[in-house]
Amino acid sequence: MIPHMRWPFGLSPAAGLAVVDQDTIQDVQQCVHVLLHTPRGSRPLAPHIGTDDNTFRADYPAGAVAREVSEWEPRAVVDITPTTSTDGQVIRVSVHTTLKGG
Repeated sequence: MIPHMRWPFGLSPAAGLAVVDQDTIQDVQQCVHVLLHTPRGSRPLAPHIGTDDNTFRADYPAGAVAREVSEWEPRAVVDITPTTSTDGQVIRVSVHTTLKGG
């Protein structure tokens, strides 16, 4: 397997840069994490990659975000579950990622 650098970047005592093996669940979860934390338009050479900033939305668009992730990371199946606090002030979003076909 071809290793990819781990995100966030780190060092490994054995190998120098910390890496994850390509096409493993760790690699796919890392790619999903990066996609969800990349605001659309923030990458000058690929402004179409990323997701919209949903930080202050009262109605978290879980289905739309899952479709966006599936578009950019076809190896992933994501289950996004927003949960609203009892006072209605906080929406906590859980993202569960599995490998497609696995």
